[in-house]
Amino acid sequence: MSYDKGYLRIGKLSSIDYPNGKASVTYEDLNDSTTATFSFLAWQYWMPKEGDQVLVAHLSNGTCAAVILGPVWHNGHRPPEGQEELYRKDYNRKYWDAYQRYDHKALEYLEVITGTYDIKPTKDFTLTVNGTTIIKVKADGSIEITAPAGIKITTPLITVTGDVVADGKKVSLAHHTHPGDSGGTTGEPN
Repeated sequence: MSYDKGYLRIGKLSSIDYPNGKASVTYEDLNDSTTATFSFLAWQYWMPKEGDQVLVAHLSNGTCAAVILGPVWHNGHRPPEGQEELYRKDYNRKYWDAYQRYDHKALEYLEVITGTYDIKPTKDFTLTVNGTTIIKVKADGSIEITAPAGIKITTPLITVTGDVVADGKKVSLAHHTHPGDSGGTTGEPN
């Protein structure tokens, strides 16, 4: 098998070494010859599958030296959607199961995860909208919510474990009393 030095080729992955980020490539136009294992370009870990078409850059220092640049779009492998100024990153071969999508024209960002979605910062987590910090979850477990325009909750039931104090006054929902109608005070709520 002979290769010219320093050029790009398209081939099909014939075997994949997942732990090391490498694969061998078969070139159908070279009598189905198969290469040694080459490394993938290492920006992130997302491995194609055997049989996928990939672009390979052969280096000028030898026929057995190359880097797999990644998969290429072709008739059997098309983008799930496409438009100008759209950025999309898929996390699964089933395109609509897990992905991020930013549409610059519409100024919309969307993240879809089929299954559980965990956010695990080691410090504070803050949600800021239009310059206003709305939610701050602190590493100590406390949560601060600021809603300058109000909060609307539509639910049949709110359950609170612990006490509720309103407007910073020392009036407790669980331990407050009222003046009695014949003097004295009522007992705490049941």
